[in-house]
Amino acid sequence: MPVGYGQLRLDVANKEKAVRIKGVLRKVYGLLLGVCLALPWSTSAGVMEEGTFAMMVGGACDVPDSPNCYLQNPVRAARVIDLLADAGVTRFLVPSAELHQLRLLGSIIQHRGLVFYTYERWSFEASLSGGRFDCAAYTSSRINSTLAPLREEFGATFAGLHFKDEPPSAQIAALGQLSECIRGNGRVGGLKVFINLLPLHANAGSYAGTVHAGALSPQEYGVDCQRGLISNYELSTSMIATYSEYARRISDEVKPDYLAFDLYPFVGSLESCPVAQHLLLSENMSIVGNLAKSRGQVPIAYLQNIQTVQQQTGDPFRFAGFRDLRWFAAWFYTFGGRGFANFASHDLRTLPTDAQPHTWGLLSSSDQPTHLLSEQKSGFGVLWQLYRALEGQAHLGFVDNALGVPQGQVAGWLSNSDFLVGEFGVGSSSASLLISTRSSRSSAAGLVGLNKWWPIVEKLDFETGRWNVVGRSTNAINVSLDSEPLALYRLSD
Repeated sequence: MPVGYGQLRLDVANKEKAVRIKGVLRKVYGLLLGVCLALPWSTSAGVMEEGTFAMMVGGACDVPDSPNCYLQNPVRAARVIDLLADAGVTRFLVPSAELHQLRLLGSIIQHRGLVFYTYERWSFEASLSGGRFDCAAYTSSRINSTLAPLREEFGATFAGLHFKDEPPSAQIAALGQLSECIRGNGRVGGLKVFINLLPLHANAGSYAGTVHAGALSPQEYGVDCQRGLISNYELSTSMIATYSEYARRISDEVKPDYLAFDLYPFVGSLESCPVAQHLLLSENMSIVGNLAKSRGQVPIAYLQNIQTVQQQTGDPFRFAGFRDLRWFAAWFYTFGGRGFANFASHDLRTLPTDAQPHTWGLLSSSDQPTHLLSEQKSGFGVLWQLYRALEGQAHLGFVDNALGVPQGQVAGWLSNSDFLVGEFGVGSSSASLLISTRSSRSSAAGLVGLNKWWPIVEKLDFETGRWNVVGRSTNAINVSLDSEPLALYRLSD
């Protein structure tokens, strides 16, 4: 059973009763006890990922015969790779492309000591027959013609395969067969599998893979935003149970090396409804984090590197600055995350010939850096320091009064609900506490009580990269979060 969730207590007799925001989430966060996964929890250090993945899209290449297509131009291709790498990208999820285009990207990526993953959606779907995957057809049309030559030419630089993004439930079994097909072929042995799940609040159309795919509104999963509470417990239970089974099937049947999800929290419907935002993030992060670690997979979260250009219908993506990205990353680490991916490499257009994009990405269609790229670079500066500081440490769990987990292995109590704590450590002589604010734009102050006296407590200065001593022979940490939405403390004997 996951650390933390075993401490929750679900008051079944009062489950119909709605409670206010600071206590509202406790009942729902206990749902994993009854409807989720019954997972063995691993406290091994696991693999923490250095650098990020980036999902690459076509940009100008989506326009037929465009002279500005980076897949056709070595100078443009090198510029794209260099700009993304400078923002922390080490693994490129390259777009669907012809073999000569993949070789162009591959040679640039190899020269820089980075790696790439090919996108398999279209070849996978072309190899489906009656809902089943045809390994022989895929081997002939894809492995022999493209994947094996790339593996022979680029070796470890061609690191793996990016399976279908956000697959519907009906294709999980076939994706498992694709995984078996790849791993049983000696010519492409050792390729890793990356797969990205739907977000927790996906609607029925998303699970079915229809044109009605989209996201549930807070009301549809039981949240009353105006009153700041969960008013329909059964709807929240159903959403979490459905997603838990979907994620478990992909983890068990596809057996990916990287289990990712994309839930973009910086949209109007969630920022105006903190109960919904915090419910979705903590549950989605916990489900993916617990699943992946219990099965030897690496949990990955997509960062919101997109922004709606002009508000139209729907729920536009707002500008997510470096503070937002750092906050999101701290939350994911707190709930067991181990790495990140970026979406999207380029601007997005409804039609390739549209003069203006509907959504900005990290780069423009002419391969120029956008304002979002500079925010990602700044955000990654802190992600890199967290990676270096937490590498090799096990995720021990989290502590949060609002989530009904008032104490952990290292932290014995929190003075208020304005912040939450992720615990990390190896052995009993050292530990790390990652503390983050409740929301990306909020501040927090209070005390973290420790379960024992620690001779030395240090805090990482993200500006200088140095550890500063902030306490000696103490059993408490005085927390103040304002200029940054997170803080990292190192405790040692």
